[in-house]
Amino acid sequence: MSALSSFIACPNVQLSLFDSFGVDNLKAEPLPLLSFILSAPNRSDVIQNQLNFRDHGRKTVEVVYGQRFLESMVQNGGRVTCGTWSNDGETSVLYSLTPSDGYHVGFKLTASELEERCEADTNYIAKEVFKMMDVLARKVATNAAIQIIANGGNFASDVDNGLAPGTSTSKNADTVLNAGGPNYDATEVIAFENMANEFAGMPYVFGGEAWWKYIKALNAAAPPAFTDGGLSTGLYAQQSGITYGYDRRIQLNDLDPTAAYSIIPGAVQMISFNEFKGILEMNDSTLVQGTLQHPDPNLPLTFDYRAEYTCNGANSKVWNFEVALNHDFIFLPADMYQAGDRLEGVNGILKFVGV
Repeated sequence: MSALSSFIACPNVQLSLFDSFGVDNLKAEPLPLLSFILSAPNRSDVIQNQLNFRDHGRKTVEVVYGQRFLESMVQNGGRVTCGTWSNDGETSVLYSLTPSDGYHVGFKLTASELEERCEADTNYIAKEVFKMMDVLARKVATNAAIQIIANGGNFASDVDNGLAPGTSTSKNADTVLNAGGPNYDATEVIAFENMANEFAGMPYVFGGEAWWKYIKALNAAAPPAFTDGGLSTGLYAQQSGITYGYDRRIQLNDLDPTAAYSIIPGAVQMISFNEFKGILEMNDSTLVQGTLQHPDPNLPLTFDYRAEYTCNGANSKVWNFEVALNHDFIFLPADMYQAGDRLEGVNGILKFVGV
């Protein structure tokens, strides 16, 4: 059986992915944190970068930045002097994407098994390919949560009494009042910290079960319930511009189940590379390889795809299917601010701990 005949029986994979996604998407898990990272608001070039291009895609990102001056550099006297000053040039960090960064998954079928399944269900291959895309997307989402937890930044030094710059990595943001009900102070703490850390925009906050319950309570709150001095908790959160999201991977991978992470748009980005985009694309009687788009518009991921008809060495002819995603996550550099700056170690990701 040729590749041509099998793909006539099971139509073009990319088209079938979009056709079958709405029918067979009950297995698809929502991935809010990954969706945020891949969204347009997050790709707002907060990370200023220069790209080094290679054949078929992006491999290297150079983040270029300049540290701000310290007030301690300022001297007395309101007139320009011909003094001797220190150099202050641009600083940069290089992020490299290697073939070992990312994940791949595959499965195989004998030629007769594939023919039978295609005759019974013309969307069979598309559904199996989508299952591979789905598990890769879930694995990438887990990787995103782990890396965000590992790359949480510092708080400005003067928001914690007496702490030296570069030492404060988390703050309490209690979500429940002692008497019960949601504590709007958690939203107030997050809003204040984003202002005090000089972030340009309000954050997206991701946490686990405790924060999901807090979000639901905020949305349900309305005067006179859960108010303080006539302030509606839900309205306060809305006016503060904070977007809350539940992501179970934060809770699963952080040692504190009440932890939540505030992320300003642009603080974390995903870089990726496609091996089969361009000259390596093939489509003949025994080999099909190229790129496929994830059918969910909230997950703009491009996968490398390969289907090969071969012998397995035991006098059996098989189809091997494989999907891969070469990617990594990059973060704002830890030394964006000089040592001793009140913002030393601030990188746009803040950790809050509830109760």
